[in-house]
Parts: sequence; structure tokens; C-alpha cells
Amino acid sequence: MTPEQLEAIARMFKPKQEGEYLLPLDVAKRYNFPKATGKGQKIAVISPGGGYEKKYVKKYLSEICGLDRFPTFVNKCIPESYVPVPCHDYKKNIKEALNTAELYANLELVGAIANDATIIAYLLKKDGLELSRIWRAIEDAVNNGCSIILICHSMPESRVALLNRELGEYYWDNSATIKNIDRVLLKAKKHGVTVCVSTGNSLELGDFMKENLVMVRHVEFPGSHPLVLSVGGTRLPKPSDSRGVESTWNEKTPFPPPFGQLFNTTTGGFSVMYKRPEWQKIISKYQDDYSGTIVGKMRGVPDVAAHASSDYGYRILFGPHQFDRVGGTSSAAPIWAGLIARINERLELNVGFVNEALYEIAYNSCPTAFNDIIEGDNNRMMGPHDINYSAQSYWDPCTGLGSPNGGELLRALKNLPRYQ
Repeated sequence: MTPEQLEAIARMFKPKQEGEYLLPLDVAKRYNFPKATGKGQKIAVISPGGGYEKKYVKKYLSEICGLDRFPTFVNKCIPESYVPVPCHDYKKNIKEALNTAELYANLELVGAIANDATIIAYLLKKDGLELSRIWRAIEDAVNNGCSIILICHSMPESRVALLNRELGEYYWDNSATIKNIDRVLLKAKKHGVTVCVSTGNSLELGDFMKENLVMVRHVEFPGSHPLVLSVGGTRLPKPSDSRGVESTWNEKTPFPPPFGQLFNTTTGGFSVMYKRPEWQKIISKYQDDYSGTIVGKMRGVPDVAAHASSDYGYRILFGPHQFDRVGGTSSAAPIWAGLIARINERLELNVGFVNEALYEIAYNSCPTAFNDIIEGDNNRMMGPHDINYSAQSYWDPCTGLGSPNGGELLRALKNLPRYQ
């Protein structure tokens, strides 16, 4: 980027006080979260790049959220020689400042909802080797007894997969790293660990497939992996909204010159790498629309969703500054991680790999455990060839099964034999 472009982005991210915002406990209340504090839970927050200072997180929890008990924060760096330095000034280093702000948001949002948990911040050096460091962090978190892992780093599958044009199929470019991610996620499943991953905030157009000529929208990895709980974004209505309906998160962000408008929306669609898992075969409509094509046979994204609007965003404390209206699916995934921590505490066991149970609950035993999102789409308005999906009843490639009704979800999980 040119200095002028960086300066324009820095102006956009100038700390703001105006506008309506939400706190994580507001969202927990609107989603009917069960009463709990995450006591006894260990939550790993895996963050490539950036850094943070504990005093600002505790100040946020105390002064902004009104809490008198705070999580125990532990830091782990990968590699061990890495010394993370938080950047609180967008004008100094826009990329590191964005990484720093996201890390603060992850820690503050999940820390407010599960304020009696132990939170291990895995601080990863960001230099192009993030995927190899992510699998090492996942394995370390599992070995350290974490019950929940939160990852808010993603990249389009097209960046880690190559197209074999002869066969019309994709394959992994860096097979050793991906095999290690497969291995440690399977290990997490076997140890009863829930891995929450944000879907990302954009969708990338892919290649035309060989025979069917379907333009594929690449979902993002590792949120597309079938062994993670993939979390997309919604928009809760403001108190001033006349209709008061939760919808798919899709909004225009006004960038200063020379950028104009940016359409920020929840990533959703179908993996080109992972086949549709058995527990997801119940989601028929969108699969049927693409029957005979690659996406009709593949893993759908996301599984669930939560509030992600930046216009009506989360207030966080970004270092010494007040930073208003933070959004994105990186803000939605911590909400689900905090909910899982509360549910684990109430059940007195770890729900672990919960995807199969969630689909069973949504379609059979307790549909009211989810707020079914039926409005909106993830269209970025990028032209006639841009593919988008619309929200619909039950699962869709915008918000998955929907946002949570925490109390109902706890009751439904409690009634399943596997959690008794």
C-alpha cells in the first residue's frame, strides 16, 4: 500500500466515541445465555500477529463491563523466541495495529462472558508461516487441557489449495502443514475440545470447474474444516430499528478517499476441499440447488452465527484508547466460545466436538435453540459474476443454523444421552 492509502485507513480507524454500540454482556443477554462464569474452563485464543497488555483488558472488564472478577491470563509465544509488541497506533503500522485490535477484541469479548475462566493467549509470529504455527498452538492447547480453542485467523481456500484443471479437483498445496492441522483437530475432537473458528469477512471468486462451469466462491480456511465449529455473522437490530429483526451481516463500510465503499459481509458457502460430513447431510435445499456440481457434495459453511455488525458494533478498549464499533466474524466467534464455556460449566462436562449435536437439535429435538435468520444475503455487489447466497429457514450458507438461544441450547444439550 502507498503511504496515502495507509493514512486513509488510519483515519477510518481513528478511535470513535459516537454511535450506538454493544457490550459482550449485552449480547449474551439478548441471546439468553445461561448464568455462569466459565469457572473451571481453559480457553485458548490463537492469534497470529499483534500483542496486548493485560492491564487494558482488565480495565475494560472492570470499568466498561462492570465486572469484579477477571479471567486468569497466560501468554504463550510461538516460536518461543518471539516477542510480541502491541501496536496501538494505526499510523505507525496499520497491519500490526489491526492484529492488535483483533486480539484485544477476542480477549475482551470472551473474557467478559467467561470471566472466571483461564485464558491462554497463543501469540504467533506472523511472517507467512502462520498455518504451521496454528497447528502447533492447537496441539499445545489440547495437551494443556484446554476445553475450548478460539481461532479468528483465516484465508481463502484458494490460497492454500491448487486446482488440478485436468481433473477439475482441488488439492492442498502444502500437504504436510494441512495434514498436521487435520491431525491436531482430530486430536482435539478425541480430547473433548470445542474449536470455534470465524468464517472471515469476505468471499473470493474461484475458477470455473472443468465440466459444470460453476463459479465457486471460496470459503475460508480453517473455518471450512469439518472438525471445527464455523461461526458466521449476523446483525442484531438497534433499539431504534423499526422492524427489530436479526439479519445476515452485510453492510457498506465508508472508506475515506481514495477507497470509496467496501462491502463487508459474512463468509459462507461451500468448501472446495472438504466433503460434506455425515452430520451435515440433513441440509438439503442448498445442496440440491448445486446437485451434480462440486459444491453439492462439499462441507457447508458456516455452522452457526452471532452478531458481527461493525456499524452497531462491540465496544472494546484498544490499548489506552476507546475504540468503538468493532465487528466482523472475528467478534462473533468469541461470543460462541464464551457460550460454550458457560454451557460446559453448567453441564459439568465438556461438550467437545458439538457440531453433530447442534444439527440434531436444530432440525429435530429443539429448533428454538437457535434464532433462525431468514433475512439478508452475503452479496458483495461486485458485479454480474459475483455469486451470493440468501438466508432461508434452517441452515443456509449465510448464517448456518442461526444465532443461539443459549438457555434453550443448554436444555437441549442436557437432554441428549451423550451429555448425561
